[in-house]
Amino acid sequence: MIQSKIIRAKDIMDIDSLCVESQLSNKEVARKMIELNKSAVIVIKKDTPVGIITYKDLVMNNVVSENSVNRPILETMSSPLIHCGPEQSIWEVMDLMYSRNLKKIAIIDEYDKLLGIVNSTDIVKVFSNLKN
Repeated sequence: MIQSKIIRAKDIMDIDSLCVESQLSNKEVARKMIELNKSAVIVIKKDTPVGIITYKDLVMNNVVSENSVNRPILETMSSPLIHCGPEQSIWEVMDLMYSRNLKKIAIIDEYDKLLGIVNSTDIVKVFSNLKN
């Protein structure tokens, strides 16, 4: 019997993930996201990923208001950071994303180093390229 290759998180992750320091303001992070065309960024504190911020988080937390733009991103980010390891199968990644209602998930190694992000579009692309 021929076994098909197991697709792992490391095979489909976006390695050009944007990280921002936790002391930055909502406004500074929003500006970086727009400049670099990223819909999500990982927030790091002392070189360790601690949270994620998305456009949706910025809007839902009303950071566009005058009082919120200068608050630290730590107050707005989603935390704790839900993540997978690079060797986890696409099925495990999908299961975690589904169970937690996530569109994006960080891929972190055993040393708490961010390796990339997998989003729902990455997973759909894999399935669209599968042969029958």
